Amino acid sequence: MVGPSKRQIIGVLVLLAFCLGEFILVLLAYLIRDWRWLQLTLAMPMGIAAIYWWFVISFIYYGIQLNLGQFGSDIYVTFLINALAETIGYSIVLFINKTGRRPMHLMTMFSLSIVCIASVFVTLYVDKSLSWITVTLAMVGKLLVSLAFGVVYTYTGELFPTVVRGCVIGISSFGARLGSLITPYLYYLADGKMKNGLPFILYTITVLIAASASCYLPETANKKLMENINDTENKQQGR
Repeated sequence: MVGPSKRQIIGVLVLLAFCLGEFILVLLAYLIRDWRWLQLTLAMPMGIAAIYWWFVISFIYYGIQLNLGQFGSDIYVTFLINALAETIGYSIVLFINKTGRRPMHLMTMFSLSIVCIASVFVTLYVDKSLSWITVTLAMVGKLLVSLAFGVVYTYTGELFPTVVRGCVIGISSFGARLGSLITPYLYYLADGKMKNGLPFILYTITVLIAASASCYLPETANKKLMENINDTENKQQGR
C-alpha cells in the first residue's frame, strides 16, 4: 500500500508498535502491582468495545424490526419472512464450535456492513416498484444481525474472567438498550421515511467501525474459560 522506498520504514514501524505495547504493559504493571487489578485494567478497552458491539447490533436489529412496514406492501408477509430470517440467524449459531467464535463474528459483521452499504444505494436510487430488492436486503440484514446477537452472547462471556463476566455482560446489555432506545428517534430524524437513506448511512458507519474493531479479537473456541480468581489462587497454593 506504499511505494517501494517506504516499505522498509512502514514494516519497521508496524513491528515497533508491538514494542510500544510492551512498554505500556510494563508501565502499568509497575503502577498496578496487584495482578487482579492489572488484568481488569488491561481488559477495560475490550469492555468498551463489547459495549459498542452490543450497541450497534441492537441499533440495527430494532431499526429493521420497527420499520418492517417500510419494506414491503404486505406487512403480514413481510413480518412472516422477518421471523423466518431471525430463526435461521439464531440457528446458524449452532455451528459456532466448528467455525470458531472470531471467524463467525467477523464474517457476520462484515457481511452486515455490505448489506447496509447496498441498502443505501437501493434506497436512494432504485425505483419503488422494485420493492422486493429492499425487502430482500432487509431480511438478509435481519438474518445477519440475529446471527450477530447469537454470537455476541456466547463470545462476550468467553472474553473475560469469571469474576467480571456477569458484570461485563450486564453492562454490554445496557449498551444494547441504548441502541434500541435511539432507533425510534432516528426514524423521526429521517422524516418518518427510510427513502432518504439516512438510517442506512448511519447503520453502515457504525457497523463498519464495529467490524474493524472486531479484527483484534482473540479466538476463544476450544479454550478453557478464564477461571474464577479464588480457584486460580487455590490451585497455585496447592489447596
